[in-house]
Amino acid sequence: MKLQGERIELTLSTEQDLDFLCRMECDKDLWHFEESVPSVEEARENCLEKFAVDEDEEGASYDFVVRLASDQTATPIGIAQIWSYVDWRKSWEIGFAIIPEYGGHGYGREAAELLLALAFNKFGAHKVVGMCNAHNHRSSALMEHIGMRREGVFKEELYWNERWTDQYFYSILDSEYAAQAKFGMMYRSFFVSQHDQDYHPEVACGVASLLMLLRYHQLADEVTFLLLAQELRLTDPPAIKGYQATDPPIGVYPEDVYRFLLDRKILFRVSFFKHEWETCLLSGPIMVLMRDDGDEFEPHGHWVVVVDKEGPVFTYLDPWYKGDSGEYVRQIEESAFFECFTGCACQIIQKGHGVTKFIPVSEGERQL
Repeated sequence: MKLQGERIELTLSTEQDLDFLCRMECDKDLWHFEESVPSVEEARENCLEKFAVDEDEEGASYDFVVRLASDQTATPIGIAQIWSYVDWRKSWEIGFAIIPEYGGHGYGREAAELLLALAFNKFGAHKVVGMCNAHNHRSSALMEHIGMRREGVFKEELYWNERWTDQYFYSILDSEYAAQAKFGMMYRSFFVSQHDQDYHPEVACGVASLLMLLRYHQLADEVTFLLLAQELRLTDPPAIKGYQATDPPIGVYPEDVYRFLLDRKILFRVSFFKHEWETCLLSGPIMVLMRDDGDEFEPHGHWVVVVDKEGPVFTYLDPWYKGDSGEYVRQIEESAFFECFTGCACQIIQKGHGVTKFIPVSEGERQL
């Protein structure tokens, strides 16, 4: 079996890779966040046992060696693994590692993406999971970048560095993977780390929605949820921000979004005729403020990101459901959409004037 990517290729490991695999498995620096690292003898024995297992055997794992597609010498640069997590649930677990001298180039991410494609497109997986030490921030970020979400924390699961340490549990469902394939970068840009969701979803939706737009247009590659929340003054009461004290507590108001974009000379559009939505969405997502009695949206106000319109059906991404059930790819009929639409919307546009990237504005420079 061979998995071909744009820059790398994954081939099933063989006994010819034994020396490389043993060096990888025994590298204490590479496996710094693991509880223990096997000896050379243990690693060799483990590898030989895996070679003896038929790859078609039910529940068997698949161990790949990562190589650069352009390298004529086929020098191995890492490993990627996928194995059955719970067979009858059609769930699989993935793991990956790239040797340090090849790190920082996105090879680990591409390897993980190839594993997801294998799991969902060939194995018919319902769910793919991944786990990491809570201190392994690079691994956490990688899994979030490929569309996985942190759905749980195993408290003090690992005994690491002579202390008990939490372990993060990430996953992605087949339905989420299918949506990711359809919406591509738009879907991935929406992801906000679960540990950034320190606010009630009702007020956090506006921050998450604006962050998605900024990331989609590559205007905020390094911006975190918390930094953007601070810039939008999320925790300030309406009166402090210059609004009426009786205004509903939605956290982020339309004026907050518009002021933020104006301060940074980012071009945006706020008005859309009904017949324009389908065409406008071809240029990028639109964040909109919705409201109803609570069945679908919050009564005070509820920001979502509309990503597609096909016929009479809108598809949108909802931060509320991300923090709750994970079912944040939602659809709504056109008639119901306009019944709940408050008339407040925002779409970032880039046409000729050159958009500036996100730069925090000091309190003295902030326009009120």
